[in-house]
Amino acid sequence: MLEEYIKLADICIKTYVQYHRDGLFTVPKGYKKTAEFKAEWFGKKEWFGFILENEEEVIISFRGTVSETDWLADSLAFHIDFPYGENCGKVHFGFLEVYKSCRNELFAGLKEIDKTKKVIITGHSLGAALATVFALDLAKNAAFKNIKLINYASPRVGNQKFCNAVNKEIAEIVRIVNVHDVVTLLPPITIPLPCSKNKGIFRHVKGKFKISVQKNSFGGNHNMGTYLNGLKKLRSTT
Repeated sequence: MLEEYIKLADICIKTYVQYHRDGLFTVPKGYKKTAEFKAEWFGKKEWFGFILENEEEVIISFRGTVSETDWLADSLAFHIDFPYGENCGKVHFGFLEVYKSCRNELFAGLKEIDKTKKVIITGHSLGAALATVFALDLAKNAAFKNIKLINYASPRVGNQKFCNAVNKEIAEIVRIVNVHDVVTLLPPITIPLPCSKNKGIFRHVKGKFKISVQKNSFGGNHNMGTYLNGLKKLRSTT
């Protein structure tokens, strides 16, 4: 269990390397790069992740917030209907808009892959939110049956109905949380909506797995490297 979480944490770090090196990163031993993808927000296209494959499994990894446009997407925390399945609740507008811009690339990258393979979807921070949206979309609209969602530092992504749909469709969900990371508490559970008596309600999907690493700063507690080191420390004590 911990070995898989550590492996995927290292893969999530590579999505940041991909961004900072304009698409270049080292493919993990034993895997091949099937596809890589960009997302667009306010006219700016950025590297956002990749698809890896070996004989047994497929890994789709999304990166988290880096640029100013990423932060803007994070801030647009109001509800919109999940558009890729019926009665699946509402999701965070900013997260969905980023996801929409890379959806076609994602499905194209998976088109030729054996649908009997295990699919692992992962991401950190904003990437965890995108991974959650993608997991439900893939479960609803593709032939893959064995889908896992393993996320790091995920914010809340949608309302309870959306979370119920994810929990129902995805058999194995792990949401790894540093208990000192405030991003995992965002958006607030309840957000008053302007010009409305209604409130936006945000919840988490199931599968919380806690670690505890205190770096005494917002960025330090949230950093993907902190999560990786926290998992390694936990492994050494068990």
